[in-house]
Amino acid sequence: LVSHKKTNRSSNEGYGEVCITVPAEACLGTMQFFIVAGGVTVPELSCDSVSVVSVSGDSTLNCMAENNVTVNSTSGDVEFGGQCQQLSVNSTSGDLTFTGKADEVVQNSTSGELDFTGTAGSIEVNSTSGSVHIQGTVTEQVRTDMVSGDILVVAADPTVTAEGDSIEYNGQRMSEDSWSRQGSGCTLTLETTSGSISINTP
Repeated sequence: LVSHKKTNRSSNEGYGEVCITVPAEACLGTMQFFIVAGGVTVPELSCDSVSVVSVSGDSTLNCMAENNVTVNSTSGDVEFGGQCQQLSVNSTSGDLTFTGKADEVVQNSTSGELDFTGTAGSIEVNSTSGSVHIQGTVTEQVRTDMVSGDILVVAADPTVTAEGDSIEYNGQRMSEDSWSRQGSGCTLTLETTSGSISINTP
């Protein structure tokens, strides 16, 4: 069932909404959304993959995708609480909040933050300006390449290669701007040209 409603608030202003209703047990194929201005909300349903292309608008995705979920946005935040193989977010301006599960999380942004409290095999962040907070579970590796922004990672006994203005490990300031250590946990390769790096072990 697809419904659409539009209400004119004035002669040159409108509001539109599209609502798609499917059975709760349905497993969909590829879902594609193309939006100029407006948000996308996908609830907890099963599908093959999801693709969102948006000029301006937030995306809230809680779907269980068999394959990949991709968001390409000029301006808009992304919240992901579902499950997929790879989540790829490409944006000019917008934050990513991740509370779900994925094999791989990739964020490419000009200006945007990452708040990660979910579970992933690997995380890759390429950003001009934006902070990174990783406090979930990463089993393999984290890679960040940032021009400006602070990095906080919580990981159990990680192997670390870090470059930044200020580097702290468990609250202790490292003397070098470049620092490394060997551990038994995941691998952290953290780089920020202008910003601090904090690594804590639970």
